[in-house]
Amino acid sequence: MEAKNKKCFVIMPIGDTEGYEEGHFSKVYENLLKPAIKKAGYQPERADEVQSTNLIAVDIIERIFQTPIAICDVSSCNPNVFYELGIRHTCSLPVVLIKDEKTNNPFDIKDIRYIEYSEQLEYDNVIQKHEEIS
Repeated sequence: MEAKNKKCFVIMPIGDTEGYEEGHFSKVYENLLKPAIKKAGYQPERADEVQSTNLIAVDIIERIFQTPIAICDVSSCNPNVFYELGIRHTCSLPVVLIKDEKTNNPFDIKDIRYIEYSEQLEYDNVIQKHEEIS
């Protein structure tokens, strides 16, 4: 499979989330995740970027099952994110867990390794995390 065709599905909050500034998770995706995923030789894809006439849920489920790797941001403990993560784990498919330092470790996944990033997305922290995520 050519590097340009290898996809990494990003599971994360998409809209604005209570307790976070407007556009926060878009910044996480654009500034932290996309560059790290590309650095690893994958093409990032998030549910809201899928260009299809299918039902959104169908597109999400297909990507959960079909992408070789996924990154899951459990920050804010979004129930949709946990649902998608649960499906991926049930199928024993590779996933990289990340979260911001503000979010407490959810009980059921607290023993799984994850990468923690600064909610403030400071430049130095973002650059360091690119390497870890890649």
